[in-house]
Amino acid sequence: MEQMMQEMVKSTKDIQTFWENRFAQVMEEMVKSQNFVTAMTKSLEGSLDLRRLIDSSMGRWAEFSQVVTKKDLALIQQQMYDQGIRMEKMVDLLETIRDSLLTGRPTPTAAQTTAETTGETTAETAPEAPKAAKKAAGRSR
Repeated sequence: MEQMMQEMVKSTKDIQTFWENRFAQVMEEMVKSQNFVTAMTKSLEGSLDLRRLIDSSMGRWAEFSQVVTKKDLALIQQQMYDQGIRMEKMVDLLETIRDSLLTGRPTPTAAQTTAETTGETTAETAPEAPKAAKKAAGRSR
């Protein structure tokens, strides 16, 4: 009786293995077919269209209800970041001006800093510029 049960279990496992292998072969053939690729592409495009529709609807609802969205927060964060960079540039420029006033060197103008970075010489960066800077420094005393 026990041997009969073991044979039955073994035959059941063999049948299961056969069908698993056959199913894997059929699925592999189906996945490689053009019809499957086309169907999956259409399904994916439909899902993406639905996502865009939901996003636009949620955006319109948020605007109508005057609710803050992730996009609004991201925009504010980007603006704050940009303002921080501008403020850092202004602080650097003010520190440069302060240092030049303390040391008596001429302050760099926007044209001079641009010329320094590009290596060009302009009329503003010509020898007359230090004279004008000395006059400005003399007035501040």
